[in-house]
Amino acid sequence: MLAQLVAKKKVPDGARLFDWYDTCFDALSHIGWAVQDKSFAVYVEQSQDFQAHQAILQVACALLSTTTAGLALVKATLQALQSMDANGPWITLFNRESQSADSARFQVSVAEQTPGGELVVLQMAFGLQARTTLTQVLFFKSHASEITLRHSSARVGIGTAVLAGVRDGLEAKLVGFANDFFKTLPDL
Repeated sequence: MLAQLVAKKKVPDGARLFDWYDTCFDALSHIGWAVQDKSFAVYVEQSQDFQAHQAILQVACALLSTTTAGLALVKATLQALQSMDANGPWITLFNRESQSADSARFQVSVAEQTPGGELVVLQMAFGLQARTTLTQVLFFKSHASEITLRHSSARVGIGTAVLAGVRDGLEAKLVGFANDFFKTLPDL
């Protein structure tokens, strides 16, 4: 939570996904977390039929291959999102839509404790920018799209002794942040 708050303060522009994550991981490393694996990638696709959920699932499978519960959660979430297709009429004579999304972002984190007692967090973050045109004449659909999928993934770990050593300072910062937020809330 502290690393995310630091990143949000230093990089308020949500479109700068990689800068945000660099700042987040920098904050984690300063409080004792070891960044074990970190990767960033950008996929640009211009196609007639791009399936973003397939690209996301490939990244999730690679990072969460040893964590079956985390992988099952990502798969279930993507399947649920895919089934939320808008209900269109059974017969469409003509339909042309043009849509764009400047940025759609989401993050998945899975925490586990190793047999040696170290806490490990696997993190994945995705940013999606899309522009698509759908033309439908009777039963025939034509899609044209340009998709940019950015993803960041990392595995970070911290020993319980280090975590115990920074716990008081971490707790004080987070409690202070929460109390400052409470002061801004209207009376209920």
